[in-house]
Amino acid sequence: MAEPAAASAAGQNPTPFTGTAPFGPPKIQPANGSTVGVAQPIIINFPGRVDDAGAAEGAVHVSSVPAVPGKFYWMTPTQLRWRPLSFWPAHTAVTVDAGGTVSSFRTGDTLVATADDATHQLTVTRNGTVEKTIPMSMGMTSGNHQTPTAPTTCRTRRRRW
Repeated sequence: MAEPAAASAAGQNPTPFTGTAPFGPPKIQPANGSTVGVAQPIIINFPGRVDDAGAAEGAVHVSSVPAVPGKFYWMTPTQLRWRPLSFWPAHTAVTVDAGGTVSSFRTGDTLVATADDATHQLTVTRNGTVEKTIPMSMGMTSGNHQTPTAPTTCRTRRRRW
């Protein structure tokens, strides 16, 4: 499997794709017209194995307003992802052109939940403003029940509280 390509200066190519794509029509997520969270990657599922990762990446053009740096990475020989180096800004307009198959979507508010193991609190912020603080338990400090300490993307719909 190919290594992820390095991010370009802006991480994007805003020009429409022209020419013949080195793959059949892909399926793109997020779906055209959708609104997604700020951690959502772009997921491109190809109809078959991609043997030339560089050519495939060259046929995928990502643009956003505002422009956001990012990079490609391969999950499988049939799935390419592009994600920002950090979160998308709130209310960003994004367009993906994958060999002529186009999807445009927007991000919603920046909704972030931060778990603090020291205080056993989960703090939820929306666009930088604290919405709610919730008491929580965390994993043990040893054994197989340790709490992971890394940013994690939750890909699920949220209920309003």
